Amino acid sequence: MRKRNLPNPLKDDFGKERPVIRILSDRGIKQAVQEGFLILNPQLNLDNPGNRLQPATLDLKISKVDSYYNPGTALGNVCGDLTLRAGQVSWISFVDDINFSVKNGMTPQGSFFFDKFLDGRSSLLRLGGVVCGNPDPSVLLGLETTIFHYTPNDLHFDSNERIAQAFISVMPFAETYLVPFNVGDKPPYTKQGEKVRALDMGVQAENTVQLRALEEAGLMKIERTNGKKFDAWNGIVLLHAKNAFRMKKIEGGIRFSERAKYSHGDLFENVDIRNKYDIKEGEHLVLEVEESFDLSDKVGISVFNNVIGRNVPGAPELRGFAPPNLTSGDEMFRQGQVNLSLINKRNSWIDPGYTGMMTAFPKLLGKSVHKGDIVGYGQVFYFPKGVERPYGFKELSSQYQKQEEFRVAAKTN
Repeated sequence: MRKRNLPNPLKDDFGKERPVIRILSDRGIKQAVQEGFLILNPQLNLDNPGNRLQPATLDLKISKVDSYYNPGTALGNVCGDLTLRAGQVSWISFVDDINFSVKNGMTPQGSFFFDKFLDGRSSLLRLGGVVCGNPDPSVLLGLETTIFHYTPNDLHFDSNERIAQAFISVMPFAETYLVPFNVGDKPPYTKQGEKVRALDMGVQAENTVQLRALEEAGLMKIERTNGKKFDAWNGIVLLHAKNAFRMKKIEGGIRFSERAKYSHGDLFENVDIRNKYDIKEGEHLVLEVEESFDLSDKVGISVFNNVIGRNVPGAPELRGFAPPNLTSGDEMFRQGQVNLSLINKRNSWIDPGYTGMMTAFPKLLGKSVHKGDIVGYGQVFYFPKGVERPYGFKELSSQYQKQEEFRVAAKTN
């Protein structure tokens, strides 16, 4: 049988309408700092990064909630505290800042080899916070973004708690973009580009053949409870609903730092999805999916819930998904405003080295959930050299390794 080719992060993008997505590994992030491409504040201790540097991301600490607004009415309030209000969209500032060197990280055409996009940490997502994938580009000093908190409970933070994570995406052939050259000629590579291509990075699997190649090489194992192989479409792993839980209303809200003290039954109640269940406004629904994962240190998966094929940085390229209803009726229009704010938001990131089950967090109003429905889309990344410190590494404070059923947090952090 012919051996399938694994994804290659240094395969050129020439002639492609949209380059494949690459992200730096933990090793690559340290290399980018050493080479002067990546500027972090506070500085990263390269010899002892602690749990700030995860297998392929940088953890971000909350500084404050600057303001919040209702997505249906757009009425906003300035606050400056550390609380995500129930049912509101909040503007967040982080302690951390991430920038790229103009001198070292820019192409001759004036574009960057690098970019960043954000996701919530699993512990935040399980409690209903959905982080906007793109930090605000208008903020020149500091890192800010929005968090959508469509749940029945306020969520209270202590200062400097780790609630989000940043990916560093890299475009290793950026110096050749928009530069004309004849087919067959050598592309206009630069010394700067060669330095970028020397960084350790992972690359998105482009098609299902590559997914099967990763599986056959023993680099990832994805099993469904029905004993079938995992479903895939255009290089995306499809996740299916198995069990559902709805968050209860908690008087006074939930303190993030004390989440481990709650039992599953304290915060969630079972929902029957054997028949169609319609997602209601203000609900936070958590779904266990049929798929379980056993990932090597060379594979990570970015999971999306609500995808309509829009061209958003970092989002999987999917076509044919209907957009949310935006009719002129007041209720439908208001629901559409809420839904549009959630399109292409990441569900979570499954780190290289993770073993266990997976949860999904459907949010779209007017959407129903039925047992067996597709409720998540997994965008697989392959790191040829593996990450330095996979999930479960002692210093990473990994809470969910070998998790067999949904829980809010580990009993010890």
